[in-house]
Amino acid sequence: MSILRNILLKVIILSNFFFIIGCLNEDFTNNPNDKLIFSTDTINFGTVFSNTSSTTKKLMVYNKNDKAIKIDNISILNGNNTGFRINVDGIKGETFNDVEISSRDSLFVFIEMTPKENLSDNAVNITDIISFSCNNSIYNIRLNAYSQDIVMMKGVRIDEHSVIVSRKPILIYDSLYIAKDVELEISAGTKLFMHDKAAIIVDGTLYCNGTIDNPIIICGERSDSLLSGISYSDLPGQWKGIVFNESSNNNVFICTNIKGMSNGIELYSINPEKRKIQIINSQIGISYSNLITAVNSKIDAYNSVFYCAQSSILNIIGGYLNFVHCTIANNYSFGSIKNSVVYISDYIDKGDKIDNYSVELAQFSNSIIWGKRENEILINSFSSENKISNYQFAYSLLKTPQTTDSHFPNNIYNENPLFEKTTSDYSFDFRLSSDSPAIGKAWNFGNQDCKYDIFGNLRDMFYDIGAYQYHK
Repeated sequence: MSILRNILLKVIILSNFFFIIGCLNEDFTNNPNDKLIFSTDTINFGTVFSNTSSTTKKLMVYNKNDKAIKIDNISILNGNNTGFRINVDGIKGETFNDVEISSRDSLFVFIEMTPKENLSDNAVNITDIISFSCNNSIYNIRLNAYSQDIVMMKGVRIDEHSVIVSRKPILIYDSLYIAKDVELEISAGTKLFMHDKAAIIVDGTLYCNGTIDNPIIICGERSDSLLSGISYSDLPGQWKGIVFNESSNNNVFICTNIKGMSNGIELYSINPEKRKIQIINSQIGISYSNLITAVNSKIDAYNSVFYCAQSSILNIIGGYLNFVHCTIANNYSFGSIKNSVVYISDYIDKGDKIDNYSVELAQFSNSIIWGKRENEILINSFSSENKISNYQFAYSLLKTPQTTDSHFPNNIYNENPLFEKTTSDYSFDFRLSSDSPAIGKAWNFGNQDCKYDIFGNLRDMFYDIGAYQYHK
């Protein structure tokens, strides 16, 4: 064994020796026609909160020439003022000299930034340049970010009636908890950015009072891109979600946009006679699991959009629900979809026991229910002898086998609603295109909550199905 060990040691020493000699004798080009190649010419950081470190971005520098190349200088032009910083092949600094890249090899450059406070309510654009000087050539890589001052909240507990009014975004760490018999109002224009695994837990009442011009936004904190054209803000799993516990009632979402959750929105009730939540002119989407899970709860929703979940958009177990002029669509593109868009049941199987809940009413009117599966409506009764019967889908566009069942009057079946945009680059626009079969096919039954669409456009004599009224 000792002889073999000595042989291996000599081989390693000789290999290192020849490697070092090779490096010392490496032939460097000084030909200005031998160029550096970069993985990109611009690095975007999206929005970065002031005094908070950004995510790390990577830049690759390639030498595709037949000879080694020496970079005379690498530097950030205004790093001290902008907050950008670089790491070249594992070494931190602001300026690097005589950086070598062997023939057909590459160099890693990592970039981060920590912007200073802006003393402004609005995001401020920050730019800089990484400059590479090599063989009498200058290469400039643009750096771009938006610095946003924020209000930071960690483990917030609301124990008395409160109103959140903030012109600056609020970053929530850990959780936002609303105690029983306490109301928290969130004012129009407020932005809540949720840190990874943060949640909103409600034992009292959450009243989100947005407007069409100044909606409330609740989403993950990251706005940079995972890949070109795919923002982290449009991905699921950026934060946990919202839980309305049994003691919580009379919650309201008006002009509230919520997205990017792991667990979606969960609602649990003891008494389905009490309104759990009212959702008006809102957009709720993108969840790793169900988008909305409601157990024995009363939900009223008007002029709202519910979209994109890996399981059901609406997972309803018992209770009362009324959806009018809603667009409920599942074009989830981040994995296989596990269930129908709308799932209605009267029980939960917990393994060791069955919990039963009565479906008091499930009413869908003038709504679009659409997805990738052949049947996007599933009614699952515990008993074959006592099936769920208090439901109706009327004057809607449905992705489900056509039927003459009285629970499904005056519907359009399996005709593509022709939304403006879905899934081509993981972004979604559920407005109707000009030739959509949903145009002019809704029933005008005089509901004042739906006289105007989700954007405040007047519905004319011929109402369109879904949350949006088509306008040229």
